[in-house]
Amino acid sequence: MDIPIGGYINQDARKSTEYAVYLNQAGLGLPDKEFYFKAEPKFQEIRQQYSAYIEKLFSLAGLDSPSKAAELILELETAIAQHHWTRVENRDRQKSYNKRTMAALAQEAPGFDWKKFIEASGVRVPVVIVRQPSYFTALGKLLDEKPLSDWKTYLKWKILDENASLLSQVFVDAHFEFREKALSGVQQIRPRWKRSVGVVNAALGEAVGKIYVERHFKPEAKARMHKLVSNLTP
Repeated sequence: MDIPIGGYINQDARKSTEYAVYLNQAGLGLPDKEFYFKAEPKFQEIRQQYSAYIEKLFSLAGLDSPSKAAELILELETAIAQHHWTRVENRDRQKSYNKRTMAALAQEAPGFDWKKFIEASGVRVPVVIVRQPSYFTALGKLLDEKPLSDWKTYLKWKILDENASLLSQVFVDAHFEFREKALSGVQQIRPRWKRSVGVVNAALGEAVGKIYVERHFKPEAKARMHKLVSNLTP
Protein backbone atom coordinates (compact mmCIF):
# COMPACT_ATOMS: atom_id res chain seq x y z
CA MET A 1 0.00 0.00 0.00
CA ASP A 2 1.31 3.42 -0.92
CA ILE A 3 2.22 5.59 2.08
CA PRO A 4 4.45 8.71 2.32
CA ILE A 5 7.48 6.50 2.99
CA GLY A 6 8.61 4.18 0.24
CA GLY A 7 11.22 1.48 0.66
CA TYR A 8 12.96 -1.24 -1.28
CA ILE A 9 16.01 -3.49 -1.18
CA ASN A 10 18.60 -3.33 -3.93
CA GLN A 11 22.31 -3.59 -4.45
CA ASP A 12 24.24 -0.82 -2.75
CA ALA A 13 24.99 1.65 -5.52
CA ARG A 14 28.53 2.14 -4.18
CA LYS A 15 29.22 -1.43 -3.07
CA SER A 16 27.64 -3.85 -5.51
CA THR A 17 28.65 -6.94 -3.50
CA GLU A 18 26.17 -5.95 -0.78
CA TYR A 19 22.45 -5.26 -0.63
CA ALA A 20 21.03 -2.19 1.06
CA VAL A 21 17.69 -0.84 2.26
CA TYR A 22 16.67 2.31 0.42
CA LEU A 23 14.12 4.83 1.72
CA ASN A 24 12.30 6.84 -0.92
CA GLN A 25 9.71 9.63 -1.08
CA ALA A 26 6.19 8.39 -1.84
CA GLY A 27 2.55 8.89 -0.88
CA LEU A 28 1.11 10.77 -3.86
CA GLY A 29 -2.04 9.65 -5.63
CA LEU A 30 -1.17 11.57 -8.79
CA PRO A 31 1.82 10.60 -10.98
CA ASP A 32 4.18 13.42 -10.02
CA LYS A 33 4.46 16.52 -7.82
CA GLU A 34 3.84 18.78 -10.84
CA PHE A 35 0.28 17.49 -11.10
CA TYR A 36 -0.55 19.23 -7.80
CA PHE A 37 0.79 22.67 -8.69
CA LYS A 38 0.71 23.36 -12.43
CA ALA A 39 -1.96 25.86 -13.44
CA GLU A 40 -2.55 24.65 -17.00
CA PRO A 41 -6.16 23.62 -17.67
CA LYS A 42 -5.29 19.94 -18.18
CA PHE A 43 -3.71 19.74 -14.70
CA GLN A 44 -6.63 21.57 -13.11
CA GLU A 45 -8.99 19.11 -14.78
CA ILE A 46 -7.00 16.11 -13.55
CA ARG A 47 -7.08 17.46 -9.98
CA GLN A 48 -10.85 17.88 -10.23
CA GLN A 49 -11.22 14.35 -11.60
CA TYR A 50 -8.99 12.99 -8.85
CA SER A 51 -11.08 14.70 -6.18
CA ALA A 52 -14.25 13.26 -7.73
CA TYR A 53 -12.64 9.81 -7.83
CA ILE A 54 -11.75 9.98 -4.12
CA GLU A 55 -15.26 11.11 -3.27
CA LYS A 56 -16.80 8.31 -5.33
CA LEU A 57 -14.78 5.54 -3.72
CA PHE A 58 -15.51 6.85 -0.21
CA SER A 59 -19.19 6.95 -1.11
CA LEU A 60 -19.16 3.43 -2.59
CA ALA A 61 -17.43 2.15 0.55
CA GLY A 62 -20.10 3.73 2.76
CA LEU A 63 -17.59 5.93 4.60
CA ASP A 64 -18.52 9.22 6.24
CA SER A 65 -18.30 12.63 4.54
CA PRO A 66 -16.94 11.64 1.10
CA SER A 67 -16.74 15.25 -0.12
CA LYS A 68 -14.89 16.42 2.99
CA ALA A 69 -12.55 13.42 2.76
CA ALA A 70 -11.70 14.23 -0.86
CA GLU A 71 -10.86 17.81 0.08
CA LEU A 72 -8.73 16.72 3.03
CA ILE A 73 -6.79 14.08 1.08
CA LEU A 74 -6.03 16.39 -1.83
CA GLU A 75 -4.84 19.03 0.62
CA LEU A 76 -2.64 16.55 2.50
CA GLU A 77 -1.14 15.08 -0.66
CA THR A 78 -0.42 18.60 -1.91
CA ALA A 79 1.47 19.28 1.33
CA ILE A 80 3.45 16.07 0.83
CA ALA A 81 4.13 16.92 -2.83
CA GLN A 82 5.48 20.31 -1.80
CA HIS A 83 8.55 18.55 -0.39
CA HIS A 84 9.02 15.90 -3.08
CA TRP A 85 12.18 16.14 -5.12
CA THR A 86 11.81 16.73 -8.84
CA ARG A 87 12.58 14.03 -11.39
CA VAL A 88 15.77 15.85 -12.31
CA GLU A 89 16.94 15.87 -8.67
CA ASN A 90 16.09 12.18 -8.29
CA ARG A 91 18.27 11.31 -11.27
CA ASP A 92 21.32 12.77 -9.52
CA ARG A 93 23.08 9.62 -8.32
CA GLN A 94 25.39 11.54 -5.99
CA LYS A 95 22.75 13.73 -4.39
CA SER A 96 20.32 10.83 -3.88
CA TYR A 97 22.83 8.53 -2.15
CA ASN A 98 22.84 9.29 1.58
CA LYS A 99 23.73 6.59 4.11
CA ARG A 100 22.18 7.09 7.54
CA THR A 101 22.14 5.14 10.79
CA MET A 102 18.80 4.90 12.56
CA ALA A 103 20.06 7.36 15.17
CA ALA A 104 21.13 9.86 12.52
CA LEU A 105 17.84 9.48 10.68
CA ALA A 106 15.90 10.07 13.91
CA GLN A 107 17.83 13.30 14.47
CA GLU A 108 17.45 14.47 10.89
CA ALA A 109 13.77 13.61 10.60
CA PRO A 110 12.19 13.68 14.08
CA GLY A 111 8.49 13.17 14.60
CA PHE A 112 8.54 9.55 13.42
CA ASP A 113 9.74 6.38 15.13
CA TRP A 114 12.16 5.18 12.46
CA LYS A 115 13.57 2.34 14.52
CA LYS A 116 10.14 0.85 15.13
CA PHE A 117 9.16 1.38 11.48
CA ILE A 118 12.22 -0.46 10.15
CA GLU A 119 11.97 -3.29 12.68
CA ALA A 120 8.24 -3.75 12.03
CA SER A 121 9.13 -4.19 8.36
CA GLY A 122 11.17 -7.25 9.33
CA VAL A 123 14.47 -5.58 8.43
CA ARG A 124 17.53 -5.63 10.67
CA VAL A 125 20.18 -3.32 9.26
CA PRO A 126 22.61 -0.85 10.87
CA VAL A 127 22.21 1.76 8.12
CA VAL A 128 19.80 2.71 5.34
CA ILE A 129 20.27 4.74 2.18
CA VAL A 130 18.02 7.80 2.14
CA ARG A 131 17.36 9.09 -1.35
CA GLN A 132 15.80 12.46 -0.43
CA PRO A 133 16.92 13.59 3.05
CA SER A 134 15.16 16.98 2.93
CA TYR A 135 11.87 15.25 2.12
CA PHE A 136 12.05 13.06 5.22
CA THR A 137 12.93 16.01 7.41
CA ALA A 138 9.85 17.85 6.11
CA LEU A 139 7.69 14.72 6.44
CA GLY A 140 8.61 14.40 10.12
CA LYS A 141 7.32 17.93 10.69
CA LEU A 142 4.20 17.26 8.63
CA LEU A 143 3.39 14.15 10.67
CA ASP A 144 3.44 16.32 13.80
CA GLU A 145 1.50 19.22 12.30
CA LYS A 146 -1.42 17.29 10.84
CA PRO A 147 -3.89 15.68 13.26
CA LEU A 148 -4.02 11.91 13.57
CA SER A 149 -7.59 11.88 12.22
CA ASP A 150 -6.34 13.34 8.91
CA TRP A 151 -3.75 10.60 8.55
CA LYS A 152 -6.35 7.94 9.32
CA THR A 153 -8.60 9.31 6.56
CA TYR A 154 -5.61 9.43 4.22
CA LEU A 155 -4.70 5.79 4.94
CA LYS A 156 -8.31 4.69 4.42
CA TRP A 157 -8.06 6.28 1.00
CA LYS A 158 -4.82 4.48 0.21
CA ILE A 159 -6.38 1.13 1.11
CA LEU A 160 -9.42 1.87 -1.07
CA ASP A 161 -7.43 3.08 -4.04
CA GLU A 162 -4.94 0.20 -3.85
CA ASN A 163 -7.69 -2.42 -3.83
CA ALA A 164 -10.43 -0.83 -5.96
CA SER A 165 -9.50 -2.86 -9.05
CA LEU A 166 -9.99 -6.08 -7.03
CA LEU A 167 -13.41 -5.22 -5.58
CA SER A 168 -16.90 -5.32 -7.08
CA GLN A 169 -17.66 -3.94 -10.53
CA VAL A 170 -18.59 -0.42 -9.42
CA PHE A 171 -15.18 -0.03 -7.79
CA VAL A 172 -13.43 -1.55 -10.81
CA ASP A 173 -15.22 0.86 -13.15
CA ALA A 174 -14.41 3.91 -11.01
CA HIS A 175 -10.76 2.86 -10.78
CA PHE A 176 -10.52 2.35 -14.54
CA GLU A 177 -12.22 5.64 -15.41
CA PHE A 178 -9.64 7.64 -13.47
CA ARG A 179 -6.47 5.55 -13.25
CA GLU A 180 -6.51 4.20 -16.79
CA LYS A 181 -8.77 6.43 -18.88
CA ALA A 182 -8.25 9.91 -17.41
CA LEU A 183 -4.54 9.55 -16.56
CA SER A 184 -3.32 7.23 -19.31
CA GLY A 185 -5.84 7.59 -22.13
CA VAL A 186 -6.80 3.90 -22.17
CA GLN A 187 -10.24 3.68 -23.73
CA GLN A 188 -11.25 0.12 -22.89
CA ILE A 189 -10.64 -2.01 -19.85
CA ARG A 190 -8.86 -5.32 -20.42
CA PRO A 191 -10.96 -8.51 -20.13
CA ARG A 192 -11.20 -9.83 -16.61
CA TRP A 193 -9.16 -12.95 -17.39
CA LYS A 194 -6.25 -10.84 -18.63
CA ARG A 195 -6.37 -8.68 -15.51
CA SER A 196 -6.43 -11.84 -13.38
CA VAL A 197 -3.39 -13.25 -15.18
CA GLY A 198 -1.62 -9.94 -14.58
CA VAL A 199 -2.33 -10.06 -10.83
CA VAL A 200 -1.07 -13.65 -10.53
CA ASN A 201 2.01 -12.91 -12.63
CA ALA A 202 2.85 -9.83 -10.55
CA ALA A 203 2.53 -11.72 -7.25
CA LEU A 204 3.77 -15.19 -8.23
CA GLY A 205 5.58 -14.70 -11.54
CA GLU A 206 8.62 -16.81 -10.67
CA ALA A 207 6.54 -19.65 -9.18
CA VAL A 208 4.16 -19.75 -12.18
CA GLY A 209 7.14 -19.56 -14.55
CA LYS A 210 8.67 -22.63 -12.87
CA ILE A 211 5.48 -24.63 -13.45
CA TYR A 212 5.27 -23.39 -17.06
CA VAL A 213 8.88 -24.49 -17.74
CA GLU A 214 8.27 -27.92 -16.20
CA ARG A 215 5.27 -28.43 -18.49
CA HIS A 216 6.37 -26.81 -21.74
CA PHE A 217 10.16 -26.41 -21.84
CA LYS A 218 11.30 -29.77 -23.18
CA PRO A 219 14.80 -31.15 -22.45
CA GLU A 220 15.83 -30.83 -26.10
CA ALA A 221 14.84 -27.13 -26.06
CA LYS A 222 16.96 -26.64 -22.95
CA ALA A 223 19.90 -28.38 -24.66
CA ARG A 224 19.58 -26.03 -27.65
CA MET A 225 19.64 -23.00 -25.35
CA HIS A 226 22.72 -24.30 -23.54
CA LYS A 227 24.43 -24.73 -26.88
CA LEU A 228 23.42 -21.20 -27.97
CA VAL A 229 24.77 -19.67 -24.76
CA SER A 230 28.02 -21.64 -24.97
CA ASN A 231 28.52 -20.32 -28.52
CA LEU A 232 28.21 -16.78 -27.21
CA THR A 233 30.60 -17.27 -24.29
CA PRO A 234 34.20 -16.17 -25.09
